[in-house]
Amino acid sequence: GPLPQRVLWVYAWCSSSTYVYGTIIGFFFNAFLLEVAGINPSFAGVILLIGRFWDAFTDPCVGYLSDITSTPSGRRRPWFMGAAVPFCMLFFGLWIVPFSSRTALSLYYLVVFLASQLATTCYAVPFNSLVPDLTSSYTERTKVSSYVAGVSILYGLIASVAVSIMIELFPDPQDDELVDYEKGYLLSATVIAVLLFLPFVPAFLLIREKDRPGERSAAGFGEFVRGITKSLTNWPLINIMVIYGMSMGSVNFVQSNLFLYVKYVLKREESFSVVVFAVQVSAALLVPLWVVVSRYLGKKWAYIFGAVPMTGALIALLFLQEGQVWLTVALGVLAGAGLSAAQVAPLSMVPDAIDWDVLKTGERREGACYSLVVLVQKLALGVALGVSNFILDLAGYISPTDQTDSQQEEDYQPAAVLWALRILLGGIPPVLMCIAIVVAWYYPISRAKLAEIQEMVAEGGKVSRSGVSAEVVVSAPEGGPRDGGTSRS
Repeated sequence: GPLPQRVLWVYAWCSSSTYVYGTIIGFFFNAFLLEVAGINPSFAGVILLIGRFWDAFTDPCVGYLSDITSTPSGRRRPWFMGAAVPFCMLFFGLWIVPFSSRTALSLYYLVVFLASQLATTCYAVPFNSLVPDLTSSYTERTKVSSYVAGVSILYGLIASVAVSIMIELFPDPQDDELVDYEKGYLLSATVIAVLLFLPFVPAFLLIREKDRPGERSAAGFGEFVRGITKSLTNWPLINIMVIYGMSMGSVNFVQSNLFLYVKYVLKREESFSVVVFAVQVSAALLVPLWVVVSRYLGKKWAYIFGAVPMTGALIALLFLQEGQVWLTVALGVLAGAGLSAAQVAPLSMVPDAIDWDVLKTGERREGACYSLVVLVQKLALGVALGVSNFILDLAGYISPTDQTDSQQEEDYQPAAVLWALRILLGGIPPVLMCIAIVVAWYYPISRAKLAEIQEMVAEGGKVSRSGVSAEVVVSAPEGGPRDGGTSRS
């Protein structure tokens, strides 16, 4: 049966923190390191790439540990609840400038970034691993992902627009025509850290796991590693990882360089918040459309129909000229279609791939599969930021901390940097999107195919469900009805 609305809303809101985290990091962290902290672009790229290799180790480890965790409150809950405070505090630590030495700053951001990524992993992997137990329905899984995408994009919209406004609130004390971004980022970091923490309150109060001790996995780490290896032979999962990785790579190339593009190519720094607003609003409004398309045509077509206009919009960014802000806004609306489709379709496919894995292997490895998906998302962010910074450094990017007063006032960068920004938004991302579209074309699990897989699994009767199922418990007034909101339909 259909999931209760309160189950969908609670799960979606609790899932939104990691999206907001990724959105703010994607839109602003690169610009902060280069423009405020004054980190050399190549050094910033190294920091971010090391963070990705760190994730390659921690993501599967956390997936394994959450699979074998045994506590009275369940396997997953202790992980994402225990990560709440470190997750928010470490996010705040990314946006301060505690030292004047650039070497000390580079080391500081490396350590804090690694710790922040670990805290994010301890929240995202266990929490996402609850999805397959919420429902086995093809349509309901799409609905769960659409609620997650809609709430996350809305929350991300509020956060990203708020940050783009707050960072420009304080004038430079030495020149009123310039902005003191350091104070602005400090304010925004405080506000966003609070926003990140808020969803943990309903998570603590409402989300429970239904313990099934007889079905708990006792696999050793070696067996888990072999499970990861086996997961990499799961063709639908590999298909999803490529679609999601290419899509997020494209999105992160755009996000991490959009501020610099608007500031230096369009010469309209003050319009950055308008562009961000257009992208995020479009993405939020189009989520219901992709749910309908998924229901009637299939998940892969929902993705493709959103990705194609986004690809065209990105190519157009190669050719925009100074001052063409409103054309950029229009292109941002088209790009929002691809952003929302990339959030809804691939993530709703993952539980289907897990069912396919159950049919082939007789084992259920939610932690392993979702750790790979989260890893792909983080690799996409790290590679996009790292490659972007290496390219900008080669092109001769000049940090505002090294510019003359006249260069700062006219938002100067060498011509090579302007072309580099065009390529980083309008050259590389469309290529990644084309790869994702081709791979999505061959995604093998339709609604009928999933029903067939689940029927074969049920008939086999030998599947080992290593884990617990999720249940949302919503309190009712004493003596009145109580909606247990069971997660399994």
